[in-house]
Amino acid sequence: WVGVVGRRGAGQRAMGAVSSMMSSSSSPTGVSKSIDRALAKDLVEETNTLKLLLLGTGSSGKSTLMKQFKLLHTSTGLGKPESYRLSISQNILKGMLRVAEFACESDAAVTDELRANVELLKKHREQDIWTSVKSAEKGDILLGDLCNELWKSAAVKKAFRNSRSSVEVPLDFYMERIATLTQATYSPSVSDILHVRQRTTGAVTVPVLFRGTKINIVDVGGQRNERKKWISHFDKVTAIVFVVSLDD
Repeated sequence: WVGVVGRRGAGQRAMGAVSSMMSSSSSPTGVSKSIDRALAKDLVEETNTLKLLLLGTGSSGKSTLMKQFKLLHTSTGLGKPESYRLSISQNILKGMLRVAEFACESDAAVTDELRANVELLKKHREQDIWTSVKSAEKGDILLGDLCNELWKSAAVKKAFRNSRSSVEVPLDFYMERIATLTQATYSPSVSDILHVRQRTTGAVTVPVLFRGTKINIVDVGGQRNERKKWISHFDKVTAIVFVVSLDD
């Protein structure tokens, strides 16, 4: 049975059961046969499990596709909605700051009030949209409401249209619902979760069951510094899906 241990995944799982086998069988031959059966079972399961590898550049939509697989084909779905709140907040603050700074750089007609609001947002960029800050014009204001004030500006709207392709987050989608998002009791909807931009580092594997077939779907980081790691995930791949954004 030693030669079969070359199957790394099956071997590791089977060896984990050795202690229980030892207690149930006093003879070495009995232990060996028990391990043989466990390895054979794991080998069949591994052989019948497909591996789907998602590849693509950063912001191409791999993680969104992965979330849709989880939603449709796993018992856990997308997990707890509240766990996405902070990521959604970061998307809004990051996107708004990028667009507002572009407006200040490209539009000479930007008002002093707008510039002051941009500086206030920049100062608190590491906070969340539910954080209250002091504004010279508005007094105490939530960062989410401050983003809304900026979004109402014609200069910011123009800057967004001109720089939309370089804004990595779905800013317009969230700003249309900002009044709901800034509520203290806000719980992200499925649509909010599917839209949120979260950078993948390393690899994330999600096992799904599709029409009776087990599939391990692997999502790997698409940023330039992550691509050198792709080669390590090609082992035993059944199929590769290369994801491309429609904006490209």
